Amino acid sequence: MASFMTAPLAMAGIRERQLSLAALRELFTHPQPPCLTLLMPTYRRPPDNAVDRGTFAGLVDTLSDQLAANGHRHDRDRLTAPLRSLEFDPDFWQHTLDGLAVFAQDGEADLFRVLKPLPLRAIVADHFSTMPLISLATGIESFDVLALTSRTARIYSGTSKALEPVELSPTLHSSLHNAGELLRIDIIDEESLEPHRVRVSSGRGRTLHGGFRGRQEDIDADTERFFREVDRVVLEQVSQSDQRPLFLVALGEHAAVFRHVSKNPALSQSIPRDPSRLTATELIQLVEPLLAAAQRERVERLIVAYAKAVEHGRGSGDPAEIARMAIAGQVATLLVEEGRCEPGRFDAATGEIGWEACLGKRPQPSLPCVPDLIGTIAEKVLLLGGEVVTLPRLAMPNESGLAAIARG
Repeated sequence: MASFMTAPLAMAGIRERQLSLAALRELFTHPQPPCLTLLMPTYRRPPDNAVDRGTFAGLVDTLSDQLAANGHRHDRDRLTAPLRSLEFDPDFWQHTLDGLAVFAQDGEADLFRVLKPLPLRAIVADHFSTMPLISLATGIESFDVLALTSRTARIYSGTSKALEPVELSPTLHSSLHNAGELLRIDIIDEESLEPHRVRVSSGRGRTLHGGFRGRQEDIDADTERFFREVDRVVLEQVSQSDQRPLFLVALGEHAAVFRHVSKNPALSQSIPRDPSRLTATELIQLVEPLLAAAQRERVERLIVAYAKAVEHGRGSGDPAEIARMAIAGQVATLLVEEGRCEPGRFDAATGEIGWEACLGKRPQPSLPCVPDLIGTIAEKVLLLGGEVVTLPRLAMPNESGLAAIARG
């Protein structure tokens, strides 16, 4: 999604990240305790967004109090400094989306603006509480859209509620005029002196084509080159970092060429429309029935696979057993109930779990003060190369909130 981070915030040690499994893996690969997790819903427009800064400030105060209570009284100003910098940046609070997540450690922070409201959480622990973001990154309701013409490619990510441009890293050819946009003019130099483009004078004021191909062949070849570069960028920067389906919106002749050159396994169905004439809302309306069908097919496939795994002794719905499987790297696919949070601790050496309730007085009743056990198990599965899929409660095959399929 488009970034609105300012230079002062970057100097304060804040890095905005695009939500992806790759970015989340970085967060829980090498935690440096104490790890500060701040999650909250946000509002896009005034007057509703006037409350966001106050909510954020209260959560930062909660983190500061927790740091003091856990022996970090003299270091809490340094640890919360990036959050305070964000609190006092008025420009940032004019460009929020639907949810905000900030993860801080050692005086630096990673920030995610997301397309779905997040629960209020302020947690200090030995690792981050990432499950709400894992749920978003692995949920079946998310998708990517490639809106493609012969001249432009725009990449969006979102849900049935909202689409936002994907934040792309600069490429060799693209200057990235707008977030999520690739332009043919940046990738194909139409004046390049390639052999088939060399032109010579006839001596009568005319310029003749000096190659073996005609003008239309040149245009077709350039279109294919442009599509190959678009496919490479989308595959490397979008599809490899998440597990969402990619829907293609393009005229029929362009869709055929792109599918011919594409190497992206996430590429799903095409919608034969000219995307230059469509708004983001119209794109969502076109994709929604295709996404619903893809969701039903995927859920049915997962439930059948889980039932077969249980039948052959390779599946489990017992959190204690799943925790031990996760530690051993035996989980191929983990199904997680959306929104489920179970306070508890997880022994990373043995896989033993301990269910807990929060002890002591909470600054706000809605703020958990111990890590989420389900989230910790999901993190371990992702770290060891397993797949995590978040499903609605009614789609889950059991009541425990977890269902695991072991590696074959």
